[in-house]
Amino acid sequence: ETYTLTVQAKDEMNNVKESSVEFNYLPNNLVRLENLKTLAVNASLKTSDNTPLAVLYDSQLRKKVGSIATGLQDAVLTVRKDAAFGVTVNGVSAMPGESKELQLDLGLGDSRSFPIFPAVSGLTGRSEFMINIEELK
Repeated sequence: ETYTLTVQAKDEMNNVKESSVEFNYLPNNLVRLENLKTLAVNASLKTSDNTPLAVLYDSQLRKKVGSIATGLQDAVLTVRKDAAFGVTVNGVSAMPGESKELQLDLGLGDSRSFPIFPAVSGLTGRSEFMINIEELK
């Protein structure tokens, strides 16, 4: 995401100066997905070898102290309000403009995958969403 920070300073003589700077911020442990293309079906479609077509893969996520996060993690799925359709991640659905709590099991810290698919069938378009884990356990 791109942010703009604007600062205004005023001295004792009422001279005013304003300055703005744009910067990008990417949080730690950010997992980015490229555009996923899937069918407009509200089910986790799988290939002939039982592999889901659209998934979120996570590698080892690390806590602030540097150790690997394991076990159940509390997360929030948020779908942008301008999304064309809701999104289901790991069995939890959120419609456009909604945020829903979900849990992601990171197991023993090994790589995991979580299925992603449309929350309703038959709708087409683009839906952007975010999964936030406030603090890794």
